[in-house]
Amino acid sequence: LQLTSLNELTMLICMSKIEDTKGRPITKKIIKRSMTLSLIGGGFGGIWFLLNAPQQILIILIKNNLGATSSQLGLFLGILNFASIFHIAAIFIYAKRSTIKPFYMTMGFIHRSFSFLIAAASFAVARGGNPKLFLYIIMISSVSTFLLGNMAGSGWWAWMNEIIPGRN
Repeated sequence: LQLTSLNELTMLICMSKIEDTKGRPITKKIIKRSMTLSLIGGGFGGIWFLLNAPQQILIILIKNNLGATSSQLGLFLGILNFASIFHIAAIFIYAKRSTIKPFYMTMGFIHRSFSFLIAAASFAVARGGNPKLFLYIIMISSVSTFLLGNMAGSGWWAWMNEIIPGRN
C-alpha cells in the first residue's frame, strides 16, 4: 500500500474505524486538528531552536556581547546540560495525569515562549541596554526553557501513544 497524500491517509484511517486507547473513534476532524496543532508546534519549535539552542550564536552573544565571564558561561552550559534530568520528572508527571495533551501543550507553549524574551533582551542590548541585566535575563530564560522543554518533551510521545494505539 502506497499513499500519495495526507487526504488518502486520512480517508484510510476514517474508513477503517480506528479508535484511540479510550475506544473513541479517530475522525477526520480529529486528525486535521491534530495535524494543525503539530504543524504549529513544529513551526514554533523551529523558532525556539533558532533562538535558544546552545549553539555558536548564543554562546558568542553571551560571551562577547554581554560580557559573561568564563565561569558564568561554564555554569550556564552545565546547567543547560543538567536540565535533561527533567525528562525523569516528566515520567512521574505524565503517569499521574488522566489526559496528556493539555499539560503537554501548556508546558510546550510556555517553554517555547521564552524565545521571544531572549530575542527581546538581545534587541534591547543592541539598542544600548544594560548588558549585565540582559545577561541574567537571557541565562535565566534559556535555563527555564530547557527545564520546561525537557519536562514537556516526553509528553509528545505519550500523547501520540494515547491517540494512536499500538498494534499486536
